[in-house]
Amino acid sequence: MISLEPSSLILVLSATMCWGLAQVIGKLALKNMSTILFNAIRLSVTVPLVIFPAVLGGGLGNPSIWVMGVAALSALLGLFFAAHLFFYSIKREAANRIIPAGNTHPFWMMALAPIFLGEELKLVLPVSAGLIFIGTFLLLPSRREPSRWKAGVPLASLAAFLWGFSTIIDKYCLNAGMSVSTLILVKMLVAAALFDITAGIVSQKRGLNVSRRSVQLSIVSGILAFAVGAFLYSIALNIEQAGTLAPISGTTIFFGFLFSILLLGERPTRKSVLGTILVITGVLLMV
Repeated sequence: MISLEPSSLILVLSATMCWGLAQVIGKLALKNMSTILFNAIRLSVTVPLVIFPAVLGGGLGNPSIWVMGVAALSALLGLFFAAHLFFYSIKREAANRIIPAGNTHPFWMMALAPIFLGEELKLVLPVSAGLIFIGTFLLLPSRREPSRWKAGVPLASLAAFLWGFSTIIDKYCLNAGMSVSTLILVKMLVAAALFDITAGIVSQKRGLNVSRRSVQLSIVSGILAFAVGAFLYSIALNIEQAGTLAPISGTTIFFGFLFSILLLGERPTRKSVLGTILVITGVLLMV
């Protein structure tokens, strides 16, 4: 167990609370909105808010074209594909199932880091993996729940893997000299452009039906996730190492699960509760 500065712990927990709340608010927004448009709005609106920290932090610096391209790849995998899979799943399935399955990315980051970054392999990894896999299995709908969408948890788990792999790419960019604020800005610009283009293509073919409330909730979700949550987490990164903070970001599961009950009125089954506990324990063991 690694000791943490109290200030960094408070910052990370505040960030994960924002991320959990943003995901639950996202489900509310998606009641009358497509996943593509939701992500396009939440990213496009919050990009200007992220520009200011980047400028105040010394601007974009002078990253190489290669590092910029690698950051763009991270955006494609994490902020585009993974985000779309996650919110597509949470739109169709209960948030109390999707949020635990879709927020195991800290585990995947720690598991992949020894392979791609040459970092030390943690001895608790097999135990953590076992708890997460068993917990994820318990999150799957049972045969007595035929109305549930059975593909939701697997797709959310795939999103978590992509998020974890994109975090490995992020660490590569940071090790290459790119600042945290620049990395966040580049990724958001790329992802926003991808979603805006996709939304434009979809709107020409199908049209986009959306309510004002959904737009407002999308903006709130984006501000909580990127402008507030990412900003708090970036401050914590200036205090502690990323490898130390990453597993604690798994507390997003706890806050998301809690808000799914308080704000959405969901009633998780005992099996889902047990699965969530196992998943959270498995992620936090990596600290």
